[in-house]
Amino acid sequence: MIKTVFFDIDNTLYCFNEGDRHGKEALYDYIQDNFGFDRDKARTEIADAQSRLFDALPDRAAMHNRLIRYQYFLEKFDLPVFPHALNMATIYWKTLLDSAVPEPGIKELMSAIKNAGYRIGLGTNMTSYVQYLKIDKLGLTEYIDYMVTSEEADSEKPSAQFFELVSKKASCSPDEIIFIGDNLECDVKGSQSAGMHSVLYLPQFLKDTADIPSDGVIRSYKDCLTPDGIKLGNILLKNAQ
Repeated sequence: MIKTVFFDIDNTLYCFNEGDRHGKEALYDYIQDNFGFDRDKARTEIADAQSRLFDALPDRAAMHNRLIRYQYFLEKFDLPVFPHALNMATIYWKTLLDSAVPEPGIKELMSAIKNAGYRIGLGTNMTSYVQYLKIDKLGLTEYIDYMVTSEEADSEKPSAQFFELVSKKASCSPDEIIFIGDNLECDVKGSQSAGMHSVLYLPQFLKDTADIPSDGVIRSYKDCLTPDGIKLGNILLKNAQ
């Protein structure tokens, strides 16, 4: 029997790709204004800093840390770390958060899940602080019972260690959990390997994938609320109370 529904955050509860684009544009403006780099060079060097950080800290939440990423960029060119690293991280995240809006229908779906007697968790690859800021900005805090980040788990999805913490937090066996996310490897295959029910979030504007999980796909959160109950992929949730 299902007891808890877990959601990924980025590109599952809001469009991270769009926010990331806005954040990077604001970041490139800062680099151009303060250091004279043209936008192409700024883009290339920030990507290089990201790659070097991923190599230095693989499979750990710190690999996503924008403050360290921008520190790497500044150090490469012997530019002052203070105040620029913090300024750059602040500009990037503020711009991303300002542009973030919840996916259509997600608030109504979460409300229905809670009202039906199920609990809701979040499972995400990222540092904890900024993910809390995102959930607050999206207006979803009232629906969330559990939060699992790769920073807390000390391992990134799709690792078994991450999903073991998901089960532990929810006080559920894996087969009592539905995990919903946009990434086939991290969210779907990772949770499947842990013994959970796995549902792919694939918005209608994206193309179908040939690798559809057995528990199905959500194309729109608005379509999950049906007269028969809450339909999450191929799984129908009825009132648990």
